[in-house]
Formats: sequence, C-alpha cells, structure tokens
Amino acid sequence: MNKNWGASFWTPNVHVISNVMEFDPTTGRLLGFQEKLIHCHNKNTAVVRDTPFWDECHSRRNVVLLGDSVGDVNMTQGLDGKEVLRIGFLNAHIEERMAEYLTLYDVVIVNDGTLHFAHLVVDLISRQSDDVAVP
Repeated sequence: MNKNWGASFWTPNVHVISNVMEFDPTTGRLLGFQEKLIHCHNKNTAVVRDTPFWDECHSRRNVVLLGDSVGDVNMTQGLDGKEVLRIGFLNAHIEERMAEYLTLYDVVIVNDGTLHFAHLVVDLISRQSDDVAVP
C-alpha cells in the first residue's frame, strides 16, 4: 500500500482488516489463509474482537468504511462510532444495482474506480484534526 498511497497515508492509526494469505516459502504456492477468515457472513466487528486493533479502535467516534458488496455495510456493526462514512464500489450490473447501493452507501464509485475519493476524505479529515480539537 505504501507504493500506491505514500507514507503519509500509512500511519499508526490507519488499519486495514483483510484476509491474510499464507504462501509456501520455497514454491510460492498458496497454502491457505490465516484465521480468522473474513467472509460475507461475518463482516462485522466479530472478526476483530480480542485483538489489539479492537482495544485501540472500538470506541472511536468516526469510521470510514469501504465496501464493494451489500453485506459490507455491516462491517461497523458493534462499533461505538457514531459517524460512519460508507463508500461503496459498484463494478458490475451498475444500472440494476445503483438504487440499492445508494440506499446503503453515502458515496458510490462505479466502473472499478480508484481510491482517490477515500484518500481525499482521509486527507481532509486529518488536516482539520490538526487545526481543530474535536471533543
């Protein structure tokens, strides 16, 4: 991610929650995935409870959620955060699914769009937090 986003984005308070692949060090072949495996039926805080990430983040007030499926909007379920900006990525069946995505996400990016918008939002928030103390 540093290559695409730059070191300014990858700070200690930015966390990416994803499945982690394990590869054979000799052949490079995929061996499997580390536990806890994240899938469409458990994309919520259950996969991060009892982790250092949960201890640090469960009571944060603000969350930027990025998702590309209907179930992804549930990823903040169980967080104490009150302000959630949901950014959805819609890449297939755009005309048929747009209305549904617009009810679930605050912003919908189509046609395999970039993360540029999310980066701008995070950059704007970080600049404002440097200038203003938020209670």
